[in-house]
Amino acid sequence: MQATSHVDRVLVPYYLLMHVWGVVGHGAVAMRLASVLAGAGAVAAAARTAQIAWGTTAAVVTGVALAANGQFISTTIDARPYALVLCFTSVATLSLVSIVSGTGTTRSWWTTAVPSVSRY
Repeated sequence: MQATSHVDRVLVPYYLLMHVWGVVGHGAVAMRLASVLAGAGAVAAAARTAQIAWGTTAAVVTGVALAANGQFISTTIDARPYALVLCFTSVATLSLVSIVSGTGTTRSWWTTAVPSVSRY
């Protein structure tokens, strides 16, 4: 947390999340597990977005393409906030597409606003 006083202030929410995540464990595997779970959430949200917008075939292609992307895999297994940001962005996009297409609910407004605000 000392780095936040000089350089990494933008990462304070991530550091706080990882501090809370320390309940799971403090090792490298436990810290990377948060990113892996966020990456899985991003794949699921991206596939669902594609399904709403273009159908089941597009959802399968989107999910497989994202999950098999080398850069995505590298980012997801890294203990950094990139996968979490991608997950929030994917969920916000899914919520927006759900609202616009008419398949969303009132709750969709919250799932669009919260990830969008949390990125800033």
